[in-house]
Amino acid sequence: MRIAIDVSAANDPDAHQWLVRILYRVDDGWHVWDLGDVANPDALRATTWIRDRGRQGDWVWDLLVRSIQRSAWAPAYGRRVHVTA
Repeated sequence: MRIAIDVSAANDPDAHQWLVRILYRVDDGWHVWDLGDVANPDALRATTWIRDRGRQGDWVWDLLVRSIQRSAWAPAYGRRVHVTA
């Protein structure tokens, strides 16, 4: 499944723990982090979710970079979930 995470969700401190749980599944290869709706990945880097090192910001950023490469070859069809705040 392709998972799209909106910048508004990444800036919501109450959503951080749930977003990390979603990314564990992305990291395991179960899902693909779809970055097609994010015009500028640096917008995600500026969010509280990634800037806050206490919430594994470095790991999230590393996964984001790997997901940019992965989503390039992942098929565009299939189910898609869009996470917003």
